[in-house]
Amino acid sequence: MIDQLLSLMTPQELLDQTELPKAFPILPEQFPTFDDLLVYHSSIRDLRLLPVKSDLMRAYYHTLDQDLLAWQVLNLLGDDDFKLAKNEYPYLVPEGTDQYIFWIQDNNAPRDIIAWELKKIVIERNFKLEDLILFERPMKATTLLVKGTFPLVRHLHLWTKSFTS
Repeated sequence: MIDQLLSLMTPQELLDQTELPKAFPILPEQFPTFDDLLVYHSSIRDLRLLPVKSDLMRAYYHTLDQDLLAWQVLNLLGDDDFKLAKNEYPYLVPEGTDQYIFWIQDNNAPRDIIAWELKKIVIERNFKLEDLILFERPMKATTLLVKGTFPLVRHLHLWTKSFTS
């Protein structure tokens, strides 16, 4: 399972870059269901197809103090090295998609350790590997859309099919 999780994660060579090729937005009308989106999981993993927030969510998110958000995340992590949490500022993705953030205390945590921690969550939450989409934006990326809006604490995005769908 570790090798499968590593293959779902954004490759390290992409995370080491600051400039990446232009990405395309995930538009809800193009991906009406999670299964439609899942077909493109490798394009999402490789940061070629990425989500956007609604205009309302984006405007609200940009009113928030980034240092306060970082403090909240670090408080959530506490003494833990990793923590999975619901994405409180979700993207426009198909209904039936659960959006989580996998927070990482150490910005230099090795990929294999991250995969071991993800394995625990997959087992604990009864997630299906075939229903997972993972991606991580490079913390120092400058490319529009690839550049994350919260580069203060390392994190992966984990999407899965909702249990209710």
